[in-house]
Amino acid sequence: MLARTTSLAALVIWGLGLCIGCADSQPVQRTTTYPNGQAWSETVYVDGLPHGSWTTWYADGQLKSRGQYSRGRQTGAWTSWNPDGSLDIEASYQDDEPHGPWTYFEGGKRLRSGSYENGRRQGPWHEWFEDGEMRSETQFEAGKESGAAQAWHRNGQLREAGSYRNSVRDGHWTFWSQDGTLDVEKSGDYRSNRKVGESSRIQPAIESDTEEPRR
Repeated sequence: MLARTTSLAALVIWGLGLCIGCADSQPVQRTTTYPNGQAWSETVYVDGLPHGSWTTWYADGQLKSRGQYSRGRQTGAWTSWNPDGSLDIEASYQDDEPHGPWTYFEGGKRLRSGSYENGRRQGPWHEWFEDGEMRSETQFEAGKESGAAQAWHRNGQLREAGSYRNSVRDGHWTFWSQDGTLDVEKSGDYRSNRKVGESSRIQPAIESDTEEPRR
């Protein structure tokens, strides 16, 4: 799903390519179009660089993305939509890097949310199931899982709880089955993703498809 998070960057590259040679010292609004005449993008250029609002559409006229540029670099709030008009991503940028709150959607429903700092996940990130129930909560530090983490079964029963250090399980972890029964075999102290005293058993991290935005 995260492949679509690169769509904004791809749009920018194409849009800039269309405006090679534009070296206007004064703000100039420019519109690019699809072969059918439908507007593809609309923005203001200064000295050949997008500077100000940037808007793109699908070929049928459905709004695709909207955000701001500052001298060719993404800044502030950005929003993208799917072809059916449902929300795809609500993002924040600073100096062309993800910075601030981001929310990803699937089928128009909130899928995961958290913040970036200088392009890396920072602080608490949350994930939800399709029905809106909480799926997981994980702390991040400089793009890596670090600190308390917990995850739930689809029925709302807590599935696991523990802590990470540098994206590996480290410390005490507790696991439960869907009916709330303690999983004694899995629960215990962990070091570098291994349960202490079990040299061959490695527990996978919390199931998550969260990734850094590809640049």
